[in-house]
Amino acid sequence: FDLTVDKRSLDKILLVRTGWDRLAGQHVVERYLETLRPFGPALDRLAESGDDGRLRLPVVASPNAPAMGNGKRAVLALGAAHSGKAIPELHWQQIVNGLLDAGHGVHLIGGPEEVALADRLVAEASHGTTANRSLSNGVGDTWSDTFQSIQEAGVLIAGDTGAMHAGSALQVPMVVVWGCTSPALGMGPWRAHPDTVELEPAGPERSRPCSRLGDRCRHRTPCIQRVLPERILNAALGLLSRTAP
Repeated sequence: FDLTVDKRSLDKILLVRTGWDRLAGQHVVERYLETLRPFGPALDRLAESGDDGRLRLPVVASPNAPAMGNGKRAVLALGAAHSGKAIPELHWQQIVNGLLDAGHGVHLIGGPEEVALADRLVAEASHGTTANRSLSNGVGDTWSDTFQSIQEAGVLIAGDTGAMHAGSALQVPMVVVWGCTSPALGMGPWRAHPDTVELEPAGPERSRPCSRLGDRCRHRTPCIQRVLPERILNAALGLLSRTAP
C-alpha cells in the first residue's frame, strides 16, 4: 500500500495570506511520522528502542577551528536560501565583534555563496583593538567538517536554514533568527536543545510569515532586519555563559 504525506499546503498558504493558523504548531517531521501510524506510533517505538533522535558524530578535531578548549566557541551560519531568511551583513559585523570582544572564539560556516561575505567579516574583524581576535573561517568546508564544527560549538547562530536543523539534530544550544518565515509553518528546529532561543522580528503586529520560503516580505523594513543585532548578540552571550566550564 501507499504511504502519503499530507503537506498541508493549503493551510500554509492560508497562514501566509490571511494569518489563519490551522497548523496548530504541528511540525513537518511529525507529519512525516504520521505516515507510519498504520505500524503504530513511530515516536513511541523510537523511544522504546533508546533512539532520542539525536545525531552523533565521532569526536575529531575540526581542521579550521581555533583551539578554545573551554566549549565557548560560537559558530555562525552565514548563509540562507532566500534574502528574507539571511541575517544582514551589518548584523553579522556587530555580532562577530561583540563575541570577540567578550573573549569568545568565532567560527564562520557557509557555502560557496558566502565566501565573499566571510572574507569581508574576517577583514573587518582584523582591524579591531581586542587582543584576542580568535576568528576562523570554515566557509566552503565539506559538510562533514561543517557538521563537526557545529557539534563542537558552545552556541550556533543561524537563520531558518539547513544549519539550524543540523544544530537541532546535534543538540547544540542555538540562537535561531526568524525573518520572513515563521516556526508556525512547522519548519522550525525539531526537538532542539532546551536552551535554544528563537528570536522573531519586533513589531509591527501585522501578520507573519510573509512567505513560505522567505523569498518575499510584505513590510517596508524587512522582517529579518527587525531582529536587532543586539538581541542576537545578547542571546548568544547568555547561552555561552551557561556553557562555560
